[in-house]
Amino acid sequence: MLYNQLKCVRQIFIGVNTEQIEYPCDEWKRKTILLDDELRIENTESLSMLIRWANENDLPAWCALATEVSPIFQHPADMGTDPEFISYTRSKVNNYEVLAAVDYMSGNKMGFIGFSRTNNHISWFAVSGQYRGKGAGERLLKTALRQLDTNKDITVITFLDGYSQGVAARTLYKKYGFTEERLIIHDNLPRCEMKRPASTEKRGGSFHYLYPEFIKAADIAFCPVCNGEPAPERQTDIQINKKVFVCGEYPGQGRLFGKMYVMPRKHYYHFEDMPPTEMVDFMSEVQRVGAALRKVTGAVKINYEIHSNSGAHIHIHLFPRYLDDEFPGAPIDFRITEPAPYESYEEFLWFVEQMKKELQLTQNMPYYLAYEKRYQAVYASGATVWGHQPDDEILVATLTEWVNKNDLKGKKVIEYACGEGSVGVILSKLGCVYKGVDIAPSAVERSKQVLAPYSSATVSLMDMVNEPVNDVFDAAIDCMGFHMLIIDSDRRKYLANVIATLKPGAPMLFFRQDYHADAYSGEVASYEEWKAISGSDYETPSIRHVTNNGKEYKVNIPLVPARAKNKEDYIAEMTAAGFVVDQFIEMEPSRAVLNAVSIYVHKSGLK
Repeated sequence: MLYNQLKCVRQIFIGVNTEQIEYPCDEWKRKTILLDDELRIENTESLSMLIRWANENDLPAWCALATEVSPIFQHPADMGTDPEFISYTRSKVNNYEVLAAVDYMSGNKMGFIGFSRTNNHISWFAVSGQYRGKGAGERLLKTALRQLDTNKDITVITFLDGYSQGVAARTLYKKYGFTEERLIIHDNLPRCEMKRPASTEKRGGSFHYLYPEFIKAADIAFCPVCNGEPAPERQTDIQINKKVFVCGEYPGQGRLFGKMYVMPRKHYYHFEDMPPTEMVDFMSEVQRVGAALRKVTGAVKINYEIHSNSGAHIHIHLFPRYLDDEFPGAPIDFRITEPAPYESYEEFLWFVEQMKKELQLTQNMPYYLAYEKRYQAVYASGATVWGHQPDDEILVATLTEWVNKNDLKGKKVIEYACGEGSVGVILSKLGCVYKGVDIAPSAVERSKQVLAPYSSATVSLMDMVNEPVNDVFDAAIDCMGFHMLIIDSDRRKYLANVIATLKPGAPMLFFRQDYHADAYSGEVASYEEWKAISGSDYETPSIRHVTNNGKEYKVNIPLVPARAKNKEDYIAEMTAAGFVVDQFIEMEPSRAVLNAVSIYVHKSGLK
């Protein structure tokens, strides 16, 4: 007899009043009794098992269990062959609304629990007789409750008190917060509806809850990261490159100063699905970020955790560990976030900026960024300026003549490799609208400070070899920057970027560039090749002297790569880039560059 044909109600009196309930015929999930037969949850021996989603291959085992428990459920026939039950099982599998307990060694299905998210209801529950008393029922119930909305009432229909084979089930439900609400008639039998009252429990975005939404996001087509959805509130991008997102978070899991994460740009849900070459690239970035994090925070070490269980796009959490952190000899409790480890949100933003600077130094660090370490060492010594100063007489005289000759007052002038802003100060005083760009973060910060009084002056951080400036200028200057490029392809890319920003006929000055009449003229393809050709040591520090305001400072720093050229080679590469060379002037020896030239050029074409 089918359930939707049961309209006649049998009244069975067991000393209590009963209430007749009829459910719509198409809602098996609401009319099927919940049973966990003879769980014997106390004094049980735990068995190793896997709790997972049931699938199509499990349906025969589920139906077999339904046949086994039909007498206990007081089913009028064989539940396992009931067409309505079979339809119910398929709908539960398709909607991720049934869990199976599976014995690891044998693969046998120990029990099943079905539920409805729509109705916030447990709709079917049983454990096979040979596995009762092993903890399977409790684990199934606990896991199913995670998939339901605990902020609303959760209901279940079970046996009345006094039915011997329902005692353990009722005990388990009570253990998990269910209380007896009302007596009802269900499928012509007296039953009890129990309710787990709504709570204020807060849940995260893990797959342990609302699995269908989570697994949908594991598909790249619906991944929030891949589809450009905003990051959660107070998560801040520290660096984004072609391989990864590097993000800081406030207040920080575990109350650890500097807690952050690294996420690959390409979508993967499982780490083992990442191809080996991409895995190496990703982990190399994680290693680079970890080194920067340890340096910025002063942490003893960094803990790394690979996750994609709250956010179905793989990522690695980085937890700085300190001598005084709250987890000595123990794992981090990421749920602890308050009070924040930062004195204020502004301090968190300060941390973000320090990480940005450090990561800029190490992101596929080009050899021509070596000057950044020099700036850092100089400033650490107490000096405030390494390079040219705004009162350099030769520089002032040269720029004054150049500005006047080319009528650049009020015109837009860009300086490549602007360093510490001295040229910017001079040009601003001469009335130019100045823009400086440099790859060294410390130099850019210094330039911004010294140029703060000049409202028309701006400075930007950029890689002048690989990043074009999206603007057009009336003139350009390079003061001791061009000779820092030792690889010929880098020099050509730089000149192409420079000339692209200039108007036709616009002048440019290459000031104080390294020069030797017998300089190497061949092609240089790599940094390693240049080291072999030049025989230079760019790793071993040596004492250098810098004078600021009459005071001399000693700085222990290595030599910075630079490449001299002869006159013919300089002229040839500038002509090839589209410049016309107007003057090539050998300069007097100086402390900055022993042998140097200033090269005056203009972009081909008429103004």
